[in-house]
Amino acid sequence: MFTVQTMTNPALLVSVEDLKAHLRIEYDDEDALLERYIRVAQSNAEKITRSRFVEQTVQITMDGFDCDELVFHDVSPVRSVNSVNYIDDCGESKVLDLTKYRLIPGLPSKLVPIARGRFPWVTTKGSVTVSAVVGYVTCPPEIVQWIMLRAGDMYQTREASGEKTFETHSFVDSLLETHRVFS
Repeated sequence: MFTVQTMTNPALLVSVEDLKAHLRIEYDDEDALLERYIRVAQSNAEKITRSRFVEQTVQITMDGFDCDELVFHDVSPVRSVNSVNYIDDCGESKVLDLTKYRLIPGLPSKLVPIARGRFPWVTTKGSVTVSAVVGYVTCPPEIVQWIMLRAGDMYQTREASGEKTFETHSFVDSLLETHRVFS
């Protein structure tokens, strides 16, 4: 089991004003709707790429440690690890000494023991909790453009009975390809 809870509300990668300029909208009546479309597109892009785009604090709960590394699936890039708490096999709550581990940035990011160390052996389900700050320092422009295009598509095809239908475009979808996290 690997669950992620976002502890801080992530910012938008695309501002409502930028989306309005892209769509040539000059009024403010639909700003809340546009913000919703941006949030949906951003969330969808994060799911597709298995990464987080803007700085946010997350709490990750998992069943235990791998012996060699702790891989941060679905939340990379990890900027820093605040804490790692776990319940050992005796039922005692423990805090991992982070000075004995090194964060390896990348997609996916990893926490590894230093100098042939190992993670503690833990067998209780949901016994490991990690608090980390995740997200790009500067998000790649291809991701920002994908979000802008997808949010724009949602706005332009918002009417179920409208003449336009939502289409997928291989070029637009290819903007995310090099940013997908495989593990």
